[in-house]
Amino acid sequence: MRNITFIFCMICLATLFLYTGCEKKETKTTEETETKVVSFSNDLMPKFTRSCAACHKRDGGNAKATANQVYYENKDDILGTVGTYIIPGKPDESGLLNVLNQTYPVGESKIVMPPPGMPVPKWKDDELKLFALWIEQGAQDN
Repeated sequence: MRNITFIFCMICLATLFLYTGCEKKETKTTEETETKVVSFSNDLMPKFTRSCAACHKRDGGNAKATANQVYYENKDDILGTVGTYIIPGKPDESGLLNVLNQTYPVGESKIVMPPPGMPVPKWKDDELKLFALWIEQGAQDN
């Protein structure tokens, strides 16, 4: 009888250890454990090409868009605005992000990019967050 009790206790302990070992452990999301390093070339440049370069280009661009020589057709054009329209480490103070967020005040109106009625897509919320994160990370040429 002693052997049966001992074996029963061992089975109970083994089951208890197995059960606690298989218990779902709480894991942190990627956002909590590490921040994605945003690549300008891979993550952002395709969005500028899609939504900005059609008007902001040297040849055949929109006259209003190019009047101030604001071009977004290549990486150098955009990175050339770092310090002017993009303030490294300060997404809230970066005019270009505010324009894309459609929150950039000019007098009593706002600059809205892309303008309503243009045949190019507006930046999506997740793309804007990625752009803000890139600025927050220092607006690196990566």
